[in-house]
Amino acid sequence: MKLTELFFKSTNQDYSDLRLSERYLRKGGFIQKYIDGRYYFLPLGVLVFNKTLSLLRKHMNNIGAQESTIPLFHSNNLRSESGREYIDEQFVNNLSDHDGNIFNLAASPEEMYINLIRQYALSASDLPIIFFQFGKKFRDEDHTRYLLRLKEFTMMDAYSFHSSQKNFNETYEIISHTYISFFNKLNLQAKKVCSFNGLAVGASAHEFIFDSSVGESSYLEADDGSYIAHTDVAKFRQDSMGNYFSKDGKKIIMKNGIELGNIYQLGYYFTSKMNNATFTNNNSKKTKFYMGAYSIGIERLIASVVEKNHDDKGIVWPSCISPFSVYIVSVVGNEALAEKICNNLNKKMDVLYDDRKDILFNKKMDDACIIGIPYIVILNKKDTEKKLCTILFRNNFKQVQLPLDKISDYLSKLVTKN
Repeated sequence: MKLTELFFKSTNQDYSDLRLSERYLRKGGFIQKYIDGRYYFLPLGVLVFNKTLSLLRKHMNNIGAQESTIPLFHSNNLRSESGREYIDEQFVNNLSDHDGNIFNLAASPEEMYINLIRQYALSASDLPIIFFQFGKKFRDEDHTRYLLRLKEFTMMDAYSFHSSQKNFNETYEIISHTYISFFNKLNLQAKKVCSFNGLAVGASAHEFIFDSSVGESSYLEADDGSYIAHTDVAKFRQDSMGNYFSKDGKKIIMKNGIELGNIYQLGYYFTSKMNNATFTNNNSKKTKFYMGAYSIGIERLIASVVEKNHDDKGIVWPSCISPFSVYIVSVVGNEALAEKICNNLNKKMDVLYDDRKDILFNKKMDDACIIGIPYIVILNKKDTEKKLCTILFRNNFKQVQLPLDKISDYLSKLVTKN
């Protein structure tokens, strides 16, 4: 693709008053602010967004989870049935349609999924079932923290339905490993941290936290990894020097990070309250579903990737969610060659060619760095006269000089490998 065909407006604004992730994403032409807590995703941003969804979808599909969609507006009748009411000002309630139905704007869809699944005559042989969806949420919170805490955002919600707690426990561990694998692909070394489950005493809940000074989640961890718990649930003591210790005397350290995702043991909390939330067990008796819940915020995840993967020149995207695999930059006079290479590479990978004619070469390189595509093909006069080009690795600025006819094979191996 040619850069002039993409909606990309280069800017010299430094956005120095913004959080790093928003500053780089705005300078790189990925997002634009609407008002506090709400953003436009521009074409480059949508490419990253969609690749993130695709990667997460692949991980969920690999464990047998099945994608679905649910309506944006949720009936207040379902909330009444479960006994859960959102009276907090951050949630939008009491919207009505022409038929007199009262709704709330999507906040958390446990009741919606139970309402879906109870419409079918299911048996124990049908379980477990894991549904997931990518849906918009709106929470009118008092404070926002750029993309790390939005008012309007996209969430992957997943819900599992089981015949027993034992069956649920197996799925809980499978999804835990899936989360860690997914975050590792994004170069986010997340930790599984025991957290507060407000629905049932003793029920399991964990946050997946990536260590970062800009994160809002605080947790305590022992040096040997034998103890790790969110401050909401941590049991610890503090000595006169301000040091923290676990109940068994191990020294623990307070840490901060960004919450990337959650998993919860719901058990019978909702299904015991809602009508007909049952399956037929092996003894032909109606039995309540045992449930689990799992979530990942997409915009926060993308911001976290930028917080981790960057340098002083801009973003360094992991290959798996980079908007393009290769970026081509050429000096004036090499346009025909650049287009030929672009067309050739496009047969095997996603390529962005900076074909702007009124921009200096150094400015093109600056834009290439802020956009953060993994491999930059540089076509300068000195090299191309010798039928050579330079491949610049965005993550470490390593340079490899290649004959022009070797570019395609070389980059194909790199892109396939990563």
